[in-house]
Amino acid sequence: MRHPVLSETKLVAYGQSIGGAVSIDIVARNEDKFSGLIIENTFLSLIWNSEQMIQQITRLPVLFLSGRKDELVPPAHMQELHRLLDTTGEVIWREFPDGTHNDTCLKPGYFETIKIFLEGIMQKK
Repeated sequence: MRHPVLSETKLVAYGQSIGGAVSIDIVARNEDKFSGLIIENTFLSLIWNSEQMIQQITRLPVLFLSGRKDELVPPAHMQELHRLLDTTGEVIWREFPDGTHNDTCLKPGYFETIKIFLEGIMQKK
């Protein structure tokens, strides 16, 4: 059964930190239901094995938002997730030199980057 309103809605998963791992996992298991993925300051593995699951995402656009001064998740984790991703969708990598684990969203250009990414998704059929 299709939902009368939501069946035509483009869904984009967004997750920061542990939420990024959850987003990677749910998108990898249900890629056909999503139009994109945004992850920010996400680790390689804890409960969820993000480094394994991200390799199952093969067609979606993905936006990586990385705070270079993240004190909880080493930026190398985001770099490795970026390296492991092999998708036919557009991939955008955006670093925030002064971004820490919880304040990257306050850095200049953060929301503009997300806006541009989402506009790209909305333009696709």
